[in-house]
Amino acid sequence: MKQKKVILILAAVAVVIFAVIDFLFILVINNLIAYDKREKKRNNGFCYISIQHESSPMKKEVEDFQEIYDFLTSSGDKYYEIYAQPVKMEKGEFFDYGGSGLVETKNGQSAKKTDAKTLQVSQNVLEDYHIETEEGRSLAGEDFNYFPGKKIPVLMGSAYRDIYQIGDTFWAKYLFDIYEFEIVGIIQEGAKAYLGNGTYRLDEYIIMPSFYISGHTEVTDGLKIHYANKTSGILKVPAEEQERFENYYRPMLENNRAGEYSWTISPASVFYKSFMGVDIYLLRNIAVLMLMALVMGEIVVLKQVKKK
Repeated sequence: MKQKKVILILAAVAVVIFAVIDFLFILVINNLIAYDKREKKRNNGFCYISIQHESSPMKKEVEDFQEIYDFLTSSGDKYYEIYAQPVKMEKGEFFDYGGSGLVETKNGQSAKKTDAKTLQVSQNVLEDYHIETEEGRSLAGEDFNYFPGKKIPVLMGSAYRDIYQIGDTFWAKYLFDIYEFEIVGIIQEGAKAYLGNGTYRLDEYIIMPSFYISGHTEVTDGLKIHYANKTSGILKVPAEEQERFENYYRPMLENNRAGEYSWTISPASVFYKSFMGVDIYLLRNIAVLMLMALVMGEIVVLKQVKKK
């Protein structure tokens, strides 16, 4: 009799432990669902698939990335090129973001290379997210074509307004290669763009075109990385057609000549469904039912303990 009571007590303890674990799991799932609901509201009826090339671009050809790029841009869905790749100044002539804002470094005072936060974007990013200039012009048309000797046109965030002027030029390193850049516009203060993988606040950014190469341009390692970045953008798919990713895009990302790709999906519920085959709402309901069963089981076990 005493042995049975000990077994029942151990069973009661085990049920409590499982119930606590299940309860904590429900809290985690509820937080994930709350985040998912915020994403769905913010996404306004769309899924955003953020794509990232993971292989070494240097071992590939530009044509390999062009094939992926053509697929993404001709799919019928919106494909946004947006990649955060800084440009580097080799002299102490540029700026440093030291946490307290924009800090100018004077000539000769620093031999350290200075990075500037820079986004490479396609024209539809500027158009669809209404990124407008308060001085100068925006980027369009031939700005997105590059050939040797051409100055790359750029837009400067509002933090640069009192430092640079329209028409100013500077030399900087972008992906191992040195280019001359020309400032054609200053972006309106407070400009930002939300593209599923986060919100970009553009006041302290330089915006440059995600350009194509043309003419007799030597294909360098830097340009191969640039083309890999062109395929590391964001797809915008209507939420009611989210299965298009599984049926159409995923096979291409998993089997191509350009190498390995990873991706994340917003909202979270679609991401978990894609990668784990799990519906987080169904998972939460199962966990709640399990917790109810554990509580009822605990009540039954405790009644048996009292009888013994």
